[in-house]
Amino acid sequence: KLSHLKDEIALLKKFVQAERPVLGICLGAQLLAAALGTEVAPGEREIGWFSVRKLPDAFKDPVLRRLPENFPALMWHGDHFPLPKGAAHLLSTEKCSCAGFRYGKKAYGLVAHLEMTAAMVDEMVAGSRKELAAAGVEVAGILEDTSEHAEPVEELARVMWRAWIGLLS
Repeated sequence: KLSHLKDEIALLKKFVQAERPVLGICLGAQLLAAALGTEVAPGEREIGWFSVRKLPDAFKDPVLRRLPENFPALMWHGDHFPLPKGAAHLLSTEKCSCAGFRYGKKAYGLVAHLEMTAAMVDEMVAGSRKELAAAGVEVAGILEDTSEHAEPVEELARVMWRAWIGLLS
């Protein structure tokens, strides 16, 4: 499925081998999982705001430990993958068993879109109305949930970014 992105996967393999920091979000998490030898395959679509649950490894993780045990996040994917071999299992949702992982000390794959602001979600929804209709996703529900969750999630994202940036030194 990701064969058209083989150059990106090869680059991620090099970054992981060199222990360079990586933060792959959504497709980036899928590419990182593929770079680690994990099969990424179509699965149940998860589009909208969902509750994300921290798993035991996340409570001591340097990047995610300060996030609450459960928090809302925008999910927008249909492809899934199991936990890559040797990775720490950090996050899950009801529909996505591997919503976040860390490989080694500096390579993170997060399916959850913590980077999305309300304006970004509005733009993404506006550009995806046909896809959303075909998937049976209610646009009004996403927008309503965005007005409730986007601002608090932006603060969670800032906490996460600060911690991840600390890995760069």
